[in-house]
Amino acid sequence: MYPFLLNVYRWYDEEEVDIGGFATILGMVESFLVRRLFANIPTNALNRLFVRLAQQLPEGLPRVEGTRSALSDPGRRWPRDDEFRAAILSYPLYLDSRPEQRKIILETFERRLSHKEAPSLDQVSVEHIMPQTLTLNWRIALGAGAEDVHRRLLHVLGNLTLSAYNAEMGNAPFVEKRQRYAASNLRLNREIANESAWTAAQIEGRGRRMAERALKLWPGPAE
Repeated sequence: MYPFLLNVYRWYDEEEVDIGGFATILGMVESFLVRRLFANIPTNALNRLFVRLAQQLPEGLPRVEGTRSALSDPGRRWPRDDEFRAAILSYPLYLDSRPEQRKIILETFERRLSHKEAPSLDQVSVEHIMPQTLTLNWRIALGAGAEDVHRRLLHVLGNLTLSAYNAEMGNAPFVEKRQRYAASNLRLNREIANESAWTAAQIEGRGRRMAERALKLWPGPAE
């Protein structure tokens, strides 16, 4: 996206966009990329797309509206709400994204939930609530079909959070993890601690709630 952002800086220098418009365009680019990530859209066309984008804005529109219009062209594949919502429930974010991508997505959720004295996120990393290795305790807790639940839902957003205590929690049963989450400074974790168990129902339910938040964090294309 850098070639396009150089143009956005120029528009700002030449007063074609103010600071609010500048931030709005950055938000559009972020939303465009995040939604495409979850929808598993190949990235091989992005370099060419962003190199040309500034020259392809519709004539007669201000820069902010023009950018939204250009990115919203169906051929550029900015996923709409229904596609984005469904993708969040099934996309293996931890498995298929880069570490910095999945971390910044979870950090964005946390920052939206946090108050003005938000805790530092410098030391946290991405944590699987249902762990990557199924112990006997977890198999019993997940019930019949534990292997299928683990295969389908291990890496989805609904089963991921942030923590600085990954090594300490490891494959611990949910009842133990829940105590750590309850004492956490992160709102994401205190929400998880409200659950009495952690099965497919809880993972999918949390995924749906996070999907509705994501629609507001990363708004979609113009209709």
